[in-house]
Amino acid sequence: SHLVPYSVFGQSSFGGVITSGPLVSGTCNALVIACNYLNFKQNGVATPFVHGAPSGTANIESGGDGAFYSSASLKSLLVSKQYFGRADYDFTDKIHGYVQYARTENRNMNNHQWVEVRGTNGGSPGVLGLNNAFLKSVIFPAGVTNPYNANSTATFNFGKMLTQTKPFQPETFENNDVIIASLSGDLGQYKWEAGYEHAKATQYTRNNNNLNQAKMLAAENAVFDASGKIVCNAALVNPAVYGNCVPINLFGPTSESAEALKYVTGVTEYWAHTKMDDVNAQITGSPISTWVGPVGMALSAEFRKTSYDLFTPAGQQPTDLADCRGIQFNCNPASTTMWASNTLANRPEVSQAVKEVAYEFDAPLLKDVPFFDSLNLNGAFRYTKYTNEDPTKRVTTEFTAKTWKVGLDWHVNDDVKFRATVSHDIRAPNLNELFAPTLVNPAGATDYLVNGGAGTNLQAPQLRQSNPNLQPEEADTKTAGLVFTPNFLPGFSLSVDAYRITVNGYITNINGGNQVIQQICIASGGSSPFCALTPRPFPITNTTLANLLTATIQQPQNIASLDTYGADIEANYATRLFDRPLSLRTLASYQPHILLDNGPTGFVDNGGTNPNPKWKVTIIGKYNVTDAFSVSVLEKFRTRLRWTGIVNTPANPPIPAISPPYFSTPDIPKIAFTDVTFNYNIKSTSHTTDLYLSIRNLFNHAPGTAGNGGSVPGLFGGFVAGDDTVGRYYMVGVRMRY
Repeated sequence: SHLVPYSVFGQSSFGGVITSGPLVSGTCNALVIACNYLNFKQNGVATPFVHGAPSGTANIESGGDGAFYSSASLKSLLVSKQYFGRADYDFTDKIHGYVQYARTENRNMNNHQWVEVRGTNGGSPGVLGLNNAFLKSVIFPAGVTNPYNANSTATFNFGKMLTQTKPFQPETFENNDVIIASLSGDLGQYKWEAGYEHAKATQYTRNNNNLNQAKMLAAENAVFDASGKIVCNAALVNPAVYGNCVPINLFGPTSESAEALKYVTGVTEYWAHTKMDDVNAQITGSPISTWVGPVGMALSAEFRKTSYDLFTPAGQQPTDLADCRGIQFNCNPASTTMWASNTLANRPEVSQAVKEVAYEFDAPLLKDVPFFDSLNLNGAFRYTKYTNEDPTKRVTTEFTAKTWKVGLDWHVNDDVKFRATVSHDIRAPNLNELFAPTLVNPAGATDYLVNGGAGTNLQAPQLRQSNPNLQPEEADTKTAGLVFTPNFLPGFSLSVDAYRITVNGYITNINGGNQVIQQICIASGGSSPFCALTPRPFPITNTTLANLLTATIQQPQNIASLDTYGADIEANYATRLFDRPLSLRTLASYQPHILLDNGPTGFVDNGGTNPNPKWKVTIIGKYNVTDAFSVSVLEKFRTRLRWTGIVNTPANPPIPAISPPYFSTPDIPKIAFTDVTFNYNIKSTSHTTDLYLSIRNLFNHAPGTAGNGGSVPGLFGGFVAGDDTVGRYYMVGVRMRY
C-alpha cells in the first residue's frame, strides 16, 4: 500500500459523472483506467471525464476530475459557559461541611463531508433512468446520441458531490449540572468523611442538513407529466407521500434548484439524558503500629448508580425505511433506509449500579538504617459488584471484580529513591457498550460465501450493536521507578518510571463484514458464533446469489488481549542565569509497542502509529528577564510514525516475529512545534495584573499528514492527532487576581 497524492473519487465529480449505461465503455478497476465516463463541468453539457492515475485502490484515482471531501471543519466551533458556587460551614470545631454546585453549558458545531450521491445497487441515490426528463435537454459531445427515452426502464449510474447544499452539520447543545454535599470531621484519632453527589447531563444533537434518501430517490426520478411539465414520478403514482416532491436536476455543478435541495434535505435530531447518584464514606487513621511506626489505613465504601436514555422523533429512526411506491429505480422497500447520515434509535432508560468497598494501608518497615532512610510497604484491595439493567428487555446482568495493588517505596538517602508496584485492575464495560441502541448505517459489503469465495460486492446495511453480556477487561500492571535529587546539583530532579501492562478480555469490535470472520463462519458449516454477525436468508450450505448477506453486524466482544510497555520521564532544573531565575522542565514518554491480539483477525502492533509515537517530548523553559517581565518557551516533539499498525494474520508467526511494514510511502516525518509567551506582571496593593502575548506554532510548521481516521478534512485522511492543525497564531490577554 502507499499514500495517494491528490486522491479523488474515480466515480463522482462536483458536476456529476455518468459511470455506466449505453454511453460508457471500457474497463476501470484498481489498476486499469480505460473507461470513457462523461462529466458535467457545465450545467447541462456533457464532456469526457478526465481520469487521474490508478491508485491501486478501486474507485480512487490520483488527480483528474474526480470529487473529494473538502468541507469538513478544521476546528469545531465551541461556545462554553460555566457557573460555580460553593458554601462551607463549620458545624463544630471537629465537623466541617460544604455544598458545591457547578454548571456547564456547551454548544459545539462542525461540518462533515459534502453530501454525495453515487450509483450502487441496493437503495442509494445515484441510479438514474434513461427516462429522466432532465436528460432530454443535455448536450452531448459530437457523435454521441442522447439516450433519453421516455418509455425506457433502463438505468445508468451517476456520481456527484452536492456542493450546492451544505455539508452534514452536526450541532450539539449540552448542559451539565453537578451538586456535591460533604461532611468531614474527627473521631478520636480517626478522620472521617461522607458525601453525596448528583450529576445530570442533557445532550441535544441535530444534523442540520441530513440527506433524506427516500425523497432524493423520488426527486431524481424526474419525468414529464401529461402537460409536459417535469415532475416526480412518485408524485403521480403515490401523491399521499410524495405529492410535494420537487424534481432535482443533477446534471451540472449548480444544476439543482434551491427548492429541490430544500426538499431532499432535512433536520434529524435526538436527546440523550445521563444521570449519576453517588453516596460514599471513608474513615482513615493508624490503629496499629509496626516496629518502626504507625500504619496508615483507610476504609471506604461507595454506591453509585448511572443511567441514560435517548429519544429520537418518529420518522428519524435508523430502521425507518423508504416508501418505494412510485419510485422506479433502485429503491428496495426492505432495505433502503430513510436517512443517509446516521440517526439513533430510541433507548429507554438503562442503568448500571455499582457497590464497592475498599481498604488501603501504608506500613513502614525500615527507617534510619544503612541504605534505608525509609522503606514502606503499601497496598490496596477493592471489591466491586456491578448490576446492569435494561428494563424494556427484562435483562439484568451482574459481575463482580476483585482488584488490588502492592507497592514498595524505598528511600536510600536524600539523593536516591526507588518505587515499585504490582496491581490487578479492571475496566468495566460502560452503558453504551452494554445497551446502546442499534445503529443502522447504509453501507457496502463483500460476501465471501457466494461466487466461489472470490467476494461479491453488494449494498447491505451495517448494524452496530451493543452487547449486554460483556465482562470487565482485566489488566495486570508492573511499574518500577527511580527519583534522583543529587545534592551536588541543587535544583535538579529526575524521575523515571517504567511500566508493563497486559490486558485480557480486551473489548474489541468484531465486524461480520471482515473477510476472516466470514471465512471462520463458512469453515464451521454455520456453527461458529461469528455466524450471528452475518445474517442470511438460508443456511450456509446455500452458496447461490439468493443467499447473499442481508446485513453485516458489528458488536463489541471480550475477545482480544493487549500488551504494551514503556517509560515516563520527568526532569526539572531550577537555577539562576545572570542572577535571574531560570527554570527548565522536560516531560517524555516512550512506548515502542502496543500489541493487540484480536484473536481470529490476527495481531496488530499499533506502536509508532497515529496517535501513538514511540517518543513524545515536551520541554518547558521560563526565564525572568526582570522582576516584572518573563519569557516562556514550550517545545513539543514527536518521533516519526508508520501509516498503520503492523499486522500478522493468525497463520503468520505471532508477535514479535512481525512482518515488514507494508506501506511503500515513507513514514510520516518527525516534527516539533514551538510556542513562546511574553508576560508582564503589574502589582498593586489590591491586585495583580498580567499582560501577555502568546505565539503558538512560532515557526508555522505544517502538521503531519495521517491516513484514514485523521482529525482533519481530506478524502480518507487528515492530520496526526496532537499536531498543530491551525498554523502560527497569536493570543493577547489580560489576567487579574485580587
